[in-house]
Amino acid sequence: MDEIRIQCESAHGDYITARRDGRKVVLNTFRTNEYQVNVFVSPSAVRDHARRLIDLADSIDGGGSSVGAPIHVGDRVRVVEDDDCNRAGDFVGRVGTVKEVRDEFTRLPYTVTFGTGDHGDHDGWWRCARVERVDEASTQANPSRSDRILRAKELLPAGASASDLIQLADYLAG
Repeated sequence: MDEIRIQCESAHGDYITARRDGRKVVLNTFRTNEYQVNVFVSPSAVRDHARRLIDLADSIDGGGSSVGAPIHVGDRVRVVEDDDCNRAGDFVGRVGTVKEVRDEFTRLPYTVTFGTGDHGDHDGWWRCARVERVDEASTQANPSRSDRILRAKELLPAGASASDLIQLADYLAG
């Protein structure tokens, strides 16, 4: 394990990395893809804080983890890492459905669809490096603007205007 990356779900360029540096663990923070600060901590401090972070996460969603559980076609997922060679970050944070799972050694093993559009379209599909399973109840309880727009597109007849689409998406927002 060389490096662990935790991606911010609301800002595509914000993330934290963790890696070994001699006998310490170094945490690096990035804001808008720019390095900010590093923190060196002992392995015992990492374990202590990791347990407390897990307790915090469990208090939010009741526990359970999809880490290590295989992703299958049809799973609802959030893009954690898209194609770092083509439009990197454009699809990070987007929620969609797995259309294809290729060999685990492939650079981009997951094909995720966001609607009925073509490859690369906002409502199309994209090949991704890493995805995480999402809790369907949480995405329905707190849908993103793009989720509401996609839902509005499903509900409106073909040929509806952009204005109609935005109005319905705003209505769906409550």
